[in-house]
Amino acid sequence: MKLKTLGSSLMIAMLGLGGLSLAGCEDEGPMEKAGEKMDNAVEDAGDSVENATDS
Repeated sequence: MKLKTLGSSLMIAMLGLGGLSLAGCEDEGPMEKAGEKMDNAVEDAGDSVENATDS
């Protein structure tokens, strides 16, 4: 049950970070590239938690 809550929290954080990265930068500079890498890392972590809770 705790893993499901953690997964939901990670998904909410991922969506929030994704929205901030879209709103924060218009040109693709080094900070936007770093933000995209962070978004991908959070998304991968969320996917891992989802897969762990599905098993």
